[in-house]
Order: sequence, then C-alpha cells, then structure tokens
Amino acid sequence: MGEYRPVRLELANHRLQRTPAGALVWSACLRSSSSYATGLHFDRRAAEPQRWAPLKHAVHGGAAVEPHRLRHWKPGTAEAAGQLYTCARPGRSKGADQPVADDLVHHWVRGLPGETNTVVISLLGRKHGPSGPSEYSSYSFCSDLDRRSERRGRLSFQQWLNRWYSERLIKVIEHPTYDFCPVPAETLAAIASDIADLLSEGRIVVLMDSGGETRTKAVCKYMGFTEDSRYTRWERCLTGR
Repeated sequence: MGEYRPVRLELANHRLQRTPAGALVWSACLRSSSSYATGLHFDRRAAEPQRWAPLKHAVHGGAAVEPHRLRHWKPGTAEAAGQLYTCARPGRSKGADQPVADDLVHHWVRGLPGETNTVVISLLGRKHGPSGPSEYSSYSFCSDLDRRSERRGRLSFQQWLNRWYSERLIKVIEHPTYDFCPVPAETLAAIASDIADLLSEGRIVVLMDSGGETRTKAVCKYMGFTEDSRYTRWERCLTGR
C-alpha cells in the first residue's frame, strides 16, 4: 500500500457550508511540512442519500483528486431507484501514461460513492485500437479479458478489490472499448442494458473510462442522462478544481 510516515498536522480552513441540496457539510484542510500531507482535503458525506464528493489527497508530493472527474448523472425521464456516476480510471489525476501505484488506487476506491454493493462498469480495453496495449497495463492488477501474456500472474481488478475491500462487496463489470475510438452501437446497447437493470435494483453504478470524459459521456448520452450540475458545482467547491 505504499510507504506511510507519521507527520504533524495542523487543521486549517475548516468551515461549515450548505450544499445545493440543503445539507450541512463540514470540510477542512490539513497542513503539514511533509509533502505527503500538504493540501490534504477531506469532507463528510452530504445528508442527501448517495451523493458524494471525491476526496482530495496529496500523493508523493503532488495534489491528486480521486476519483478524477467524478460526476453524477440524472435520468432524462422518470427517476431511477439507483444512482449513476462517471469517473476516470484510478490514478488519472496524476497523468495519462505513468504507472499507477497501489496507494493511489486505494484512494480511488475510498472515494467511490456508496458504502457497499457499488458496481463499477469498466470501459477500459485497449489504447488506440485492437492491436494496442491493455489499458490495465499501468496497474499491479489486470483485466479478466487481458491476454495471458499480459496478465503475468497478476490478480484481476475484481480479485484485487476482493482482497482489499471484501466488506464493500464492489462488483466489476467489464465492457472493453478502445481509447480514442467511438463506442460501437452494439456495445452501447449492452452497457445501457446492464446500467438500466442495476439502477432498477437501486444500485450505485460508477461508469469508468480512462479520462472520465469521452466514452462515459457517450453512454450517458445514449441513455438520455444529463449531468447533475448541482453535484458538479459542489464537488468543484470542495476539491478546488
């Protein structure tokens, strides 16, 4: 889980604010001379059910917000029993190409919405088309659908989550796509079907692609969902982004 060291912390900029939903939320920053703590930001969940803002951490000397580009989406017609979110893959706040350490993935998981039974629908597949490298190549884990030569004895993402967060019962569903390529119509339909079923069960669904933008938005648009601007404004207020 990476190296952790004790540091002296100073509570600063703490405040009580009201969210757009009317809930009171306390937030604060912790200051320290250590690069591991500088800019650490944490907040408490709003009283409105299942509406979360991501945690802001300092990781290896630089501020990172995980999950990166976490967004809440509203259905275009009737309210769904569950909640739909989109975000970038773990560690995307630190850049697009470098290896992602497990400690940053832990921050990503801890910032996911929901206490238990959250479903992560991963659109990660291959970069730049079918002959490109796996989008899981940056991690200590792999995709269940990676080639045998790419797995190299690593745990799958689902197995990794089960190892560290078994009590949260997080489920991973994979719909692999290609980065920088349009999502095929049949894949959109399959993803939409899974999301609709899960939302009807009251589940929290987190739809994930590499950057948290293009492919996830294509799915939301296909399903007629719109971004929840109230959640987005509040999240940006808390994280400073």
